[in-house]
Amino acid sequence: MSDNSERRFKYRAFLSYRAADAHQAEWLHRKLEGYVVPRALVGTLGAHGVVPRRLGRIFRDRDEARSAERIENAIAEELSQSQQLIVLCTPNAVAPGSWVPREIALFRECRAGGAIHAAIGSGAPPACFPPALLTTRDDGRTEAPLAADLRRPKEGGADGEQRGLIRLIAGLLGVGFDDLWRREQRRKRIRRIATALEAAAIAVSVAGAIALANSYRTRTFAHLSLGPVADAASAVRIVGTVETPNENRSDRFFDEAISAREKTLWIPASDVILRVAGAYPDGAERALSWHLKLMPSFRMDAKRIRLAVPAARDILDHPGMAYIPPVAWIHGEEYEPRRNPNPFWIDIRPPTVREYLSVAERLLDRGLLQQENSFVLTARQQSKAIDAAGLGQLRSLNKNLGDIFGVIAQGTSTVVSAPGDIVAGAATLPCEACPAPMTLYEAEVYCRSRGMRLPTALEWELAVRGVDGRVYPWGDRFDPKRANVPGLPAKGDSPPSLKPVDAYREYRSPFGLYDTVGNAGDWVVNDISSYERVYMGATHRFNPEDATAFRMLPVTDSDYMVREITARCVSPGGK
Repeated sequence: MSDNSERRFKYRAFLSYRAADAHQAEWLHRKLEGYVVPRALVGTLGAHGVVPRRLGRIFRDRDEARSAERIENAIAEELSQSQQLIVLCTPNAVAPGSWVPREIALFRECRAGGAIHAAIGSGAPPACFPPALLTTRDDGRTEAPLAADLRRPKEGGADGEQRGLIRLIAGLLGVGFDDLWRREQRRKRIRRIATALEAAAIAVSVAGAIALANSYRTRTFAHLSLGPVADAASAVRIVGTVETPNENRSDRFFDEAISAREKTLWIPASDVILRVAGAYPDGAERALSWHLKLMPSFRMDAKRIRLAVPAARDILDHPGMAYIPPVAWIHGEEYEPRRNPNPFWIDIRPPTVREYLSVAERLLDRGLLQQENSFVLTARQQSKAIDAAGLGQLRSLNKNLGDIFGVIAQGTSTVVSAPGDIVAGAATLPCEACPAPMTLYEAEVYCRSRGMRLPTALEWELAVRGVDGRVYPWGDRFDPKRANVPGLPAKGDSPPSLKPVDAYREYRSPFGLYDTVGNAGDWVVNDISSYERVYMGATHRFNPEDATAFRMLPVTDSDYMVREITARCVSPGGK
């Protein structure tokens, strides 16, 4: 396996081409980024690491209006973040003034040993290859590299566009061309067969039969054993929605009170969420949701799914928590396939200041928490001391200075920062209904006191993102009406502040969590990278692009006293 597999790159490859070949480069770029790897290969081990569902990002420089120095610096930076290099070989690429040879040289300088893939776009080899890709044999003959030939056969191409494209993709994935080509041809045959069957159905069926067949293909039976829910709650209800993340849409297709202990639903074979709600004896909410990413099919094994419902005791033991079942899902910005093997429960929302203050006092009385390790206890004590000394104006002055320096840090820092209170010993608490700010130590003590722990970064991402790879809990588009993420304030406006945890209660994640991105961040256990103190969800002081369902943020030594991170605890399921 290549050493590159151990490093995370921003780009799968850098596409090097001459501006005169921009049209072909754009076609190639679109085909590569849009290619879906055959399912049987996903997760297998290739020469460049685990084979993903998609190739990921391919860098294609579109800015030609820069100076030579700026171009070289920019290219070197992007090349250093590219796992591999693709060279579009044409007569234009080797003509005087071309940057292609220089990009090859820069890639070899900053990515020694990185794979370079030649793709013949036009012209005749070896004349279309940049000299840097050619080697001279001992007998003086010039030897050209192995290359994917994108030329049409009538232009002298050996592969043709489609075969040449698959040959290039096989190299980028580090898998055998013959294997990938066979699977691609099989996928085409299946598509042709499906198309032929659909055409035959249209030809021989009446309109009603066609509609029935299509309904069967695009729907699936989902069976739920609701006995445990019925034993734990009354007024049981199922709500089903079809999700369209790229449009931030959630359309209800089922909403019905259920009295039976067994229920089979005829649901759309698409991106679907099924939520089971009920009235529990203690008045607390439990979020029981199943997020399903289904595909239309005539296959019998795809027509029935059985959803596991936790036991009644398990449900009752987790008030205010959401159930996350074992499920396959999409992780990270690069859409990496993952599977959650074990069920778990996670808090639907963080505790409020009002709720947590009494908890912190009990932990203090039991010797489990020291006042200096608790933000809320320290803030309360210092506030009382300031009032007793008649120095109430100090709190106002301190808050104003904190807000000013917070806005400055927010606009310049590359790591998490927050204004907080800059005068030692003058901390202030947010509103009583706002999420309770905690230190990492305090958050760990809080969860342990409940017999639980902090979530891992992957657990938190799954609970907030669901299974379909959406960017935000509600979809792929940022919506300022669904989260407290105002960004930098306009000139003259007040700095942003925390809001009550229930401010966006109706905008939930696929598994039923709310107040997840923006507002206060959530402490998590880092199971992805090396930072010790990390949180997710950003805060209300971040820009929208940082407040995603998958971005993990570090808290470094320089900003460890950030005030706006809270706790959401996790408990294993299946008890």
